[in-house]
Order: sequence, then structure tokens, then C-alpha cells
Amino acid sequence: MCYQSLKSLQMYVLVSQDRPLVEIYRRQADDWRYATVEGPENSLSLEAIGCTLRLLEIYDRVEFPQRIATAACPSEPEKEKA
Repeated sequence: MCYQSLKSLQMYVLVSQDRPLVEIYRRQADDWRYATVEGPENSLSLEAIGCTLRLLEIYDRVEFPQRIATAACPSEPEKEKA
């Protein structure tokens, strides 16, 4: 990732479009520290700009697709009602 070689870049954030998940990369000396924030009830702290955002705000008005069961993760069949 070429942008990670920019000396002035101290942090970058990736926001998932499929689920409430934010990935944060922070420069720490000559390495990058990785963290995630997941779930609409959690918050993301952006110290570099003095800001805290709730994922609920980031994903305001976003509707996530239903998870589709795959062969690797089959769902349990529905139980019949008596």
C-alpha cells in the first residue's frame, strides 16, 4: 500500500459497506497498528482530529443486506409449527 509510505499520514480509516464495521490503521513509529470497531452501539475515536463518532451516526440511513446462507455455513432448517 503506497500511501502507507507517506510520512505525513498518521491514521486512515476504512468503513465497511456491508456491515457496521470500521477498520482503523494508526502509525506507531515505523509500523502500523490495526484496530476495529464493530456494531452500531460502539464509537470510533479519531484522536488526530479530536473527534469521536458513533457507528450509529456513520451508518445513519444505511440498510444492510440480509446475510445469505452459503454451503460453508448452512442455516438450520425452520422448525414446523404444531
